[in-house]
Amino acid sequence: MFDKHVGPYVDDELEVGTRIEFDEHFDACEVCQERLAFELASRDWLRESLKTDVTEVPSNLRANVLAALDAEEEGHEDLAEKIGRASCRERV
Repeated sequence: MFDKHVGPYVDDELEVGTRIEFDEHFDACEVCQERLAFELASRDWLRESLKTDVTEVPSNLRANVLAALDAEEEGHEDLAEKIGRASCRERV
């Protein structure tokens, strides 16, 4: 049960009743307290690491993404024509 709900618990997304049950359990269970502390620390670390300012991207990133999208669309040209979608290169 812990593994299924720990993410929503950490993100404060559980329904009130379920959260109260978890809070009561955590108060009494040292093992789950440690696991919860680990999950909270992991989420904090991830959030902080995502704040890193990335100012440089590879010069060929745009071309590579467009080429990959065009290659993906090649197999679906009939569908693209039916719905009036232009190729990726035509859209940008």
